Amino acid sequence: MKYALITIFLLVLIPVASASGQGTNTQATLGYPILLKFRASTSYENPLNTTQVNVTAFFSSQGSSFSLPCYPYAKGIWGVRFTPTALSTYTYRVVLTNSSGAFVIGGGEILVSAGPKPMPEAEAGKSYFHAGGSPLVLVGEDVAWASSPGDSAGGWEYYVGKLAENGGNWVRLWSPYAATWFSGNYSAMLDFALKNHVYVQLCLFSPYTDQSFYEGPEWFNVAPAAFFSSPKMIKLEEFWIRSLIGKYSAFPNLFSWELFNEVDGAPGYNSTAVAAWTRAMVSYIEKNDPYRHMITISVSNPEEGFSLFSIPGISYAQLHLYGSGPYAIPSNISYWVGQYMSFHKPILVAEFGASYISAVNDPVGISLQLGLW
Repeated sequence: MKYALITIFLLVLIPVASASGQGTNTQATLGYPILLKFRASTSYENPLNTTQVNVTAFFSSQGSSFSLPCYPYAKGIWGVRFTPTALSTYTYRVVLTNSSGAFVIGGGEILVSAGPKPMPEAEAGKSYFHAGGSPLVLVGEDVAWASSPGDSAGGWEYYVGKLAENGGNWVRLWSPYAATWFSGNYSAMLDFALKNHVYVQLCLFSPYTDQSFYEGPEWFNVAPAAFFSSPKMIKLEEFWIRSLIGKYSAFPNLFSWELFNEVDGAPGYNSTAVAAWTRAMVSYIEKNDPYRHMITISVSNPEEGFSLFSIPGISYAQLHLYGSGPYAIPSNISYWVGQYMSFHKPILVAEFGASYISAVNDPVGISLQLGLW
């Protein structure tokens, strides 16, 4: 299908105020993200579609260079989030390409100064995580939807704040609904977590919370399983992921991109198709994320993990384990950790509990304590 280009000819070549300054010279702090915004008065049927419009920011410093995808920030404005990793001066330019040609819509220098010690990015070794050259032990919880005390960023701040106060350093957040939850406030949520030294594992898709997989009127108009196999659908997913990289990859506390929550729960699940899709998404993210965040995926049935966690580029394996009561948890975890050792990757128990179906009467927290042990 060809897309109609609505407006293609008027460009305003003046950047909007950045996070730290006006014009083209910007101040930044080593290891902390800033938001750069640029005006380009054009409109497109789908501004995420790079065959209609491609806006990319190119950065260079000390002989090295990289690029970041820009994303539609607001009407007529493109944004990109950048974090300096060297105490240096960066030069940058932003190029918009459409059917009329390529246009420079912004550029300048970013002057980097030292500040508070930045939060190191997490990395995966062969058996454990590390950050800043030291082993990283994760203590945290799934804050998949910050419901009570309020389904908003305020609820998120309550839970993440309490977690940080008590020594926690990791949360897992689902991002269905095309990351438009909380009025598009994910950037503020990541920023709050960064200020509290909490890593965020961002899950991009989930079959359970996104009812579009079953009945949503705005979803792709073929069988849900085509999500993993249709070339058109995969291209649309790549367009969306590209925008997320521009929005969120600069956050050093972005622990990883989780491609899909419990992917084996998707309607029409086919392990071969999902493995091929996973390889394609890994390749795309590796190509476009200059900060090289880890990538993972998760399953509800650990047996399905063997075809996915063995994929090169999947940084670590995950386990979601629930037992028939609290006393089944230790043997469950021990068994599957042993099975997954063959991947030679870290193994993260991202979910566990006495039951996944309903609450279990466990007033003294036996299931939690046994799981931790």
